[in-house]
Amino acid sequence: MGKEVMGKKENEMAQEKERPAGSQSLFRGLMLIEILSNYPNGCPLAHLSELAGLNKSTVH
Repeated sequence: MGKEVMGKKENEMAQEKERPAGSQSLFRGLMLIEILSNYPNGCPLAHLSELAGLNKSTVH
């Protein structure tokens, strides 16, 4: 079984990452908003990056 992030398995996320660049950016942005909605007082970049499974430079 794949690791789950925000209720999605790695293979599902990999498929979503294969979308055209505009869709990928939108997906990532919405995913980050969803994660941040669980942290009303903010979330450190390193932790947000880890939760999203993205590099810190991508999240920034």
